[in-house]
Amino acid sequence: MAQQVHPAGMERAVDFLKSQAMGPVKKSDTKSSEDMWAVWSSEKVSGQKNQPPTAKLGGAGLALVALTAMERIKKHSTPLEVLQALGRFVLFMQNDDGGFISKFIPSEGGKDTSFVSLYYPGEASLGLLSLYELDPDPKWLASAAKAIKYLYTLRKDSDLDDIEPDHWALIATSKLMVHMGDGDLPDCTRKQALDHAVKVCKSMVLTPDELLETGGCLVDAHRTCPTSTRIEGYSAALTFLPNVTMAEKALVRLVEYNMDAGVHYLLRSQRVAGDVEDNMLGSFPGVYPPEESRRDGSTEVRIDYVQHALSGLIGYERERFHQGKVRISTLRRVAEAIGRGLRRLLLTILFFVPGALLWVRPKGSKWH
Repeated sequence: MAQQVHPAGMERAVDFLKSQAMGPVKKSDTKSSEDMWAVWSSEKVSGQKNQPPTAKLGGAGLALVALTAMERIKKHSTPLEVLQALGRFVLFMQNDDGGFISKFIPSEGGKDTSFVSLYYPGEASLGLLSLYELDPDPKWLASAAKAIKYLYTLRKDSDLDDIEPDHWALIATSKLMVHMGDGDLPDCTRKQALDHAVKVCKSMVLTPDELLETGGCLVDAHRTCPTSTRIEGYSAALTFLPNVTMAEKALVRLVEYNMDAGVHYLLRSQRVAGDVEDNMLGSFPGVYPPEESRRDGSTEVRIDYVQHALSGLIGYERERFHQGKVRISTLRRVAEAIGRGLRRLLLTILFFVPGALLWVRPKGSKWH
């Protein structure tokens, strides 16, 4: 029997999004005849004084992710025309090379190129792919594929230290791979998508020695949220990384090892009874342990800290406990095998040594 879903929390969030942030884009501001909608940051919503209404690409992409997820649970919760209008805004913000303009500010001339977010393309691609699964118009898939190819081209010659830990692109690539199947798309080949994902993963993973130094935190600043987002990205990557060449198989094991260590770190950092007041139980502080922070606010809890931790833990549960069978990394298997061997050796010593001492005791002697 399928588990019943109670989407009350999702409905409240979607209602807030629609009533407080979503709205149409004026055709006079875009010089386009197409209907478009966007997610608007305003002074009322953001709390930032004198902020002009601003539509961010990432907001539209993630709104599509949220609204299509709600749609799968509750049909007709958002009119398809509104979802398509959000999709058209994302396409409007895309450049010919697959990259994007990050912000749209009507009062300042429209498209704003002064700010570039290298995370927004992954969010936009993910949103378009989520829309494509509800509305299989080829243009959504083509735009999403172009975005991943843009990231591949942008990063293919970059040093690993210069690559962003782009978990959004990894999540989008996981969806894109499903629609690629075993072939290529006109706007992105399977190899390009894989090569980009492999490079992003290589830029993020820590070695076992580094993980020992950080206590399992996946960054060197003892921050919980970047650890969570990396686990989210790794979880998505494990849906397709096993298909890489044999030369990259070691990367898969290292990704799994990082996930294991990161999840143990997150579980240690989570607030439990005795740490905080009841209404903070289950939350995650910004830094753990707090004494490792060199800045104020290390014990601050933000909703994105909790959301990313929850998403990371869900991804870990899905990919590392696949079909009820734990898939433990090779490195961890070795560590566990060594641990078992040491325990057996200790038990052997405890069992045999007293008997051996009794056997070699000289006749007539007494123990004192």
